[in-house]
Amino acid sequence: MRAGRIVRHAAFAAAVLLALDQAASAAALKGDGTTSLLEMKDRVVDPNGILALRVSTRFESGGDEREALALGVARIADRDVAINGRAQFKYTTGKRTHLVLLLEGGDLTVTIDGKSVKHEAGESWVIPPGTTVTFATGNDTASVNWVEIDAGKRLSR
Repeated sequence: MRAGRIVRHAAFAAAVLLALDQAASAAALKGDGTTSLLEMKDRVVDPNGILALRVSTRFESGGDEREALALGVARIADRDVAINGRAQFKYTTGKRTHLVLLLEGGDLTVTIDGKSVKHEAGESWVIPPGTTVTFATGNDTASVNWVEIDAGKRLSR
């Protein structure tokens, strides 16, 4: 593995750990009414009317209180997401959900509060809870490692 790739993945891991820490220390609400990524995948289409969002789950915790206590959060999900070229969609993170993204391939423009940032392969970033984000791809498919970390309901220890 090349040194640059190790540094990029180390930055991504650090972002995940920071989001885990923030989620674990947050007071939490349940059922905040946001649409999940898995629900959205059947709705996002590209300009040709073709489904534009493909999602596969690497890992998802939840349902097991011991597992949640060990993680310090209510839920963590690690997904691979492919967004077709020339697709655009809005996504709102939950009130207690941190979203950590690693762009593994392609390019992706992310717009938050009217400010757009174009990300390239190898970049990672964190989207805070309760944020509405617009994702847009160029001509190529964007491949994203999408990690959701949900503080959920505060668990007593």
